[in-house]
Amino acid sequence: MYKIIWFDDECDSLNIIKEKAQLNDILLSGFSNAQAGIDELKKNIKNYDAAIIDGLFFVNSSQSGVPTSDKALFQVVTEIQRLASHKILPWFILSGQTSFTKEKNRYADGFDHNVYDKLNEDDLNSLWRDIKTAATNQHETQIRHKYKPAFDLCTDEYIGSDAEKSLLSLLETVEKRVDHFNTEDKLNSIRKIVEKLFANFHRTNILPDAIWNAPGNINNSSRFLSGKHPDYTLVTEIAPPVISQLLRNCLSFTQDGSHAEGNLNLKVNTFIKQQPTGYLFNSLVFQLLEVLAWSRTYFDTHKDYSENKNIAVLNTDAPEKQIIGLICQDEHRNYYCEGLLIPYNHINNNGYAVGDSIKVLRTKDNTSLKTVNMYHQIITASEKI
Repeated sequence: MYKIIWFDDECDSLNIIKEKAQLNDILLSGFSNAQAGIDELKKNIKNYDAAIIDGLFFVNSSQSGVPTSDKALFQVVTEIQRLASHKILPWFILSGQTSFTKEKNRYADGFDHNVYDKLNEDDLNSLWRDIKTAATNQHETQIRHKYKPAFDLCTDEYIGSDAEKSLLSLLETVEKRVDHFNTEDKLNSIRKIVEKLFANFHRTNILPDAIWNAPGNINNSSRFLSGKHPDYTLVTEIAPPVISQLLRNCLSFTQDGSHAEGNLNLKVNTFIKQQPTGYLFNSLVFQLLEVLAWSRTYFDTHKDYSENKNIAVLNTDAPEKQIIGLICQDEHRNYYCEGLLIPYNHINNNGYAVGDSIKVLRTKDNTSLKTVNMYHQIITASEKI
């Protein structure tokens, strides 16, 4: 599917054009005024393969009635040219106005662009073909098509269109084989995509509220989907063993690699600096892709959200809840496990490192004004598992 940003004051009512585009594997995202569409391009130009611009439409949302000026067209084209350092976006003029389709127009002539008539079927067919020809040469388009099963999940129906930007950035690093990049940022991007994935498992009622809304929800979500959460028994398998392992890999490596200093179990950042092949990073990205592709299939076969609540049963006769989790470190360099603060001396005395798995044996209230708003409880006794 080719993603096109479409500027037209009638974009919400021209359903026939949207349908014809979709039949040609083209998805139109419409904006009725220049300012709204320009704001979108500034944020997400890499998400689009091309632009379609009407000849006469509104400059901003305050305008109404029948547009009579081509000022909006000029503003959009100028902005596309200004953003060329981020991405060279092919653009096409599609108009139903005779001043564009039958007569000479200063901007169409000045920018040396053909004008397609939205009322002419042959012109529309030519437009779809020309868009795909131009877009196919775009590096981002090639990546989206190459890894389509993963990108199919990056829509508002699943994990959100924001995830597409992050995934595209990760794959650009893989495809271009970048030697020097910020490891912490890239590994954080993997983790954030996993978080968005888990959020959708919760939105579709697969993940229980008690897990998603509690401290340590990321690691506990992974355990639940893998059928290894001590409080729940799965009625039917969710994540097969391979996907469960890939999820654990993504989380353990990204949690460790998101920190440059501290007691780290794997010391991912240090390893990447000493062994800058890119293979480790690439392998994590490809493991993430496998998880995303599997998740799309799972969501599509579990669309009955009320029925999804019956996928697992709570172990009501289970003994007192045990807290088991991985040691993590936040942006303030505080150590924590499942939302519980771990004092530095507890880390040092037990020889713990980020990424270690521990069982919490005893806690107490946190009385430190510095950290109490983030962590209400402190771990006072634990054991490594």
